[in-house]
Amino acid sequence: MKKLLLALGLICLIAHNGYSNQPELVLKTPSDIFKTYSDIVCEIEVYLEIKGKDSFDMPQKTEETESGSCFLIKDGNGKNHIVTASHIARPEDGDLLEDINSKSITNLILGVTSTPNIPATTQNIWKEISEVKVKYARVSFKTADIDSLKNSIEDYEGGVDENNSKNDRIIFLAALEKFDHFLDLASLQLEYQPAYTVLKSGKLGNSEDLKIGSKVYAIGKPLGHSFTLLRGEVAHFHVEKSGKNRQNQIYTSEMIGFGSSGGPLFNRSGEIVGVCIRVYNDKAPHFGIFVPSNAIKTFLQSK
Repeated sequence: MKKLLLALGLICLIAHNGYSNQPELVLKTPSDIFKTYSDIVCEIEVYLEIKGKDSFDMPQKTEETESGSCFLIKDGNGKNHIVTASHIARPEDGDLLEDINSKSITNLILGVTSTPNIPATTQNIWKEISEVKVKYARVSFKTADIDSLKNSIEDYEGGVDENNSKNDRIIFLAALEKFDHFLDLASLQLEYQPAYTVLKSGKLGNSEDLKIGSKVYAIGKPLGHSFTLLRGEVAHFHVEKSGKNRQNQIYTSEMIGFGSSGGPLFNRSGEIVGVCIRVYNDKAPHFGIFVPSNAIKTFLQSK
């Protein structure tokens, strides 16, 4: 009996001193979150080539540029992915059509043209889009270890943008891997994969652990302010429905400005628990809306 009590006491002592099988949750301050994890956050510019027809059935061709935030993560097989919102990496045809026609109407009103040698009054409204091609994407990282990162790629001839003019940035070229318009998720592959020790990747947490009131932090580019930290709380869990499709969403109390779309949402342990998607002002004027990390995991595993 004494041996049994001694063994039980020893087990309790070991567990008390932190040697149990359960990992200890390490909570971080907002400044720690930004200092430690801002390196995995990136900014993205996507260049699109679009073909279609105008209202007179004449073939048309134009180019559009989309921009926002993104982040780097590593999947279970050790492969790097750039994750962002699909409305940045590959917008829906309807959204592109609306943007193109909005610009055409503006040009007609102002009497200007974006097409050389063609009067503004002859620019027609597009009727349909027949093809959208992602020409390339530029992904910009800001890192304190910029010298090591540049040294690791100085002899590499492709996949790195020649326009690396900013001292604290490095820009990689990336190719679209896949996208899902309903989830508003997209992933891209860097054309050059630098060493893991040089370019940091984030960790996807379990979004089901979040509760109403959980503290969360977003890093992105709200209103054009690069690498900005926003903090708030989980305010609501929402399910978006479209036919048989269902999408879980996280609403947070911090207001997300234009440019933050595609950026990560962190919990207090520094794990990524969501990705920022488009905010519709008429639906949620005072919320940031995020796709949960568990949906990101399923998306990356899909073919």
